[in-house]
Amino acid sequence: MFFKRLNALQKDSRILSGVKIAVIGPATRSRLMSYGVRSDLMPSSFTTEGLLRAFRKFSVKGKKFFCSVPTLPQKY
Repeated sequence: MFFKRLNALQKDSRILSGVKIAVIGPATRSRLMSYGVRSDLMPSSFTTEGLLRAFRKFSVKGKKFFCSVPTLPQKY
């Protein structure tokens, strides 16, 4: 959906230059690679919780996030 919207706006993956990208697991990483986009972070536990734990290693205070998920995650 995201890449379809980029295409509709006559944009491509270059718009993500300088953006850090995290994925939950290898399937998402592979899908992004099919669009020519590399991920910067993938947790060892392929869950939303694992991704949140992986973020603890980085300074994320004050950062903006876009989260694309297939279903609504649990509330945190």
